[in-house]
Amino acid sequence: MAKIMDDAFVEYITDAVMDLQGRESSVPPPALRKQLEDAERGITNMLNAIQAGIISASTKQRLNELEAAKQKIELQIIQEEMKHPLLSREDVTY
Repeated sequence: MAKIMDDAFVEYITDAVMDLQGRESSVPPPALRKQLEDAERGITNMLNAIQAGIISASTKQRLNELEAAKQKIELQIIQEEMKHPLLSREDVTY
C-alpha cells in the first residue's frame, strides 16, 4: 500500500490516465465543435442574406440543410461525451 499511495506514483498514474483519456475518442469533440461552429456560421450567413433580400428556393433549402447538419453535430457531440466522459485531473488523483 505504501508504494501505491506514494505521491510520485499517483502523479504518474494520473498523467497516464489523462493522456489515455485524450487519445481514446475516435472523433475528438474539438473537431465536432469546429464543425458545429462552421454550421452556425453558415446559418448566420444565410440569415444575413435573407435579411438583405436575397431569398430563393435554394436559399431556403440550404438553410434547412445547415440546420439539419447543426442538429446532427450537436447529437454527435452529446453521444461522444456520453461514451467518453472526461474526468478532471482532480477526480483521477482522488
